Amino acid sequence: MASSENRRDDSPGRMQYVGFCRVCGGGAIGVRLCGRCGDLSLVCDECGALWTDARLGGPPSMHLVDEAPCPSCGHSLWEAPSRWATRGQVFAMGWLARAIEDGVVTLREGAAFGPGE
Repeated sequence: MASSENRRDDSPGRMQYVGFCRVCGGGAIGVRLCGRCGDLSLVCDECGALWTDARLGGPPSMHLVDEAPCPSCGHSLWEAPSRWATRGQVFAMGWLARAIEDGVVTLREGAAFGPGE
């Protein structure tokens, strides 16, 4: 699970996250960058629940398994070059930057736990 540190470190093994998963009760909802199309998804680092927008109160769009396809292009979200997004990539994505600025979600950073990390 991610820590609640508010560092601005984009180093490997770190992830930006926006809360904790209601589905499994313990995982951090990290911001995952697709290595093919560059879209961002919100993914629980423990159970793989995935949201394609910042409305985390509703059910996830899907649960990722071994294949973990990007909802936009189908490329694997767990295989390189896909990875946890950096802080800069999060703020470059309009829908997520607006949700953070509007207080819908809060961006934090912590240790990444999940496939490939």
